[in-house]
Amino acid sequence: MVKNNLRCFITTKKKQSKLFLGFFCISLLYLSFPFAPARSSFLNNFALDNSLSGNLKLPSSLVGLHEKVYIDPLIEGQGWKDCPYVTGRGTRLSPYLFENLIVDAGGEGCAFRIENSDKYVVFRNCTGFNAGTRESKSAFTLYRCTNVRFENCIAANSFVGMFSKECDEIEVIECLITNNSEVGIYTFMDDYNKYIGNEITYNGQIGLDLDVSKHAEAYYNVIENNPQMGCSIMFSSYCDVYNNIIRFNLETGVELYAGQNYNNTVRNNIIVNNSIGVKVLRNTRNNMIYGNIIANNSFYEAFDDTPGYNLWDDGTSGNYWGNYSQRYPDATNDGEFWNIPYSIYKGGSLKTEMDYFPLASMPEIEFVAHNLEKQSVVSFIPILIVLLSMGTSLRLLNRIKKGFIRS
Repeated sequence: MVKNNLRCFITTKKKQSKLFLGFFCISLLYLSFPFAPARSSFLNNFALDNSLSGNLKLPSSLVGLHEKVYIDPLIEGQGWKDCPYVTGRGTRLSPYLFENLIVDAGGEGCAFRIENSDKYVVFRNCTGFNAGTRESKSAFTLYRCTNVRFENCIAANSFVGMFSKECDEIEVIECLITNNSEVGIYTFMDDYNKYIGNEITYNGQIGLDLDVSKHAEAYYNVIENNPQMGCSIMFSSYCDVYNNIIRFNLETGVELYAGQNYNNTVRNNIIVNNSIGVKVLRNTRNNMIYGNIIANNSFYEAFDDTPGYNLWDDGTSGNYWGNYSQRYPDATNDGEFWNIPYSIYKGGSLKTEMDYFPLASMPEIEFVAHNLEKQSVVSFIPILIVLLSMGTSLRLLNRIKKGFIRS
């Protein structure tokens, strides 16, 4: 009897090793396969799959709706001590925390509004929607604030998704900004803000509007399907827009506009399938546009009506132009650069603004590496769980064997 049972449970070390290796290979192939197509198609396909935003949805069931949030320490009864649903102490190590709040503004005013605060504040997994009819009545509104961070929040179905004025060091990280009737994110007279890893899509006019701002950074964002501009930089300086995907915007991917625009950079972005890829207007000065993939934009890849004030390369490297071969069929390249500079278009004529180092092949964009790295980490976690489970099962099997042997 014992011997018959032992036949069911005793497995040789050799068979265990084969079993373990087989499960490992199957798990690796199964869990890694869904991500393989993205590695080859992301850079090589100008069209770039337009399904990303279509799969983004607001919460299907808006449970736990909260009252509007309004904080202004200068108003009696509206200070931080009067806010019972916030945790933390407002310091760097213990910021005031709003978490998992859903606010319907009811078509008037703001869902969340903070004014005149220098405290450290974090909004995490919060949703604001159905807010007002002016910029200052957005889903999330900040006025004269510093050190506020938004993480995994949703700003939707409002006049403006997020609005900040006279603020410093605001961070918007991995948020969904969608279906707002005017602008997704509008910053005015702000300094040192960061916009990282957001979906800014299907807003009524502009996705990201940097207006009269300085030292803003925008990277790892997907900015798409906005009827006017993906990203607007106006009267701003020292802003850096890089490693983004900017596509399917009906007018312009990136636009630099107005005479006080200077020392901004637009670099290492994928700017495709807009009407105009990059547009530079109205005497903007000392801006640099380089390292981008600018391709398949239906009207112009780029347009520049400034009198020679801006640079379309950094002195050693320019941009990849989707229509280069069509425009310069006799050009040759050394594997890195084309031998004929790329002329930037202006109102019916080519002019002196040049990319002197047009790229012969598409550069690697860090956005892609960043997302593949996140995917590989995510795909490895289930594999790790499977391996741990298999190891536990084998240890349990050995214990059962030993128990039967002792009996």
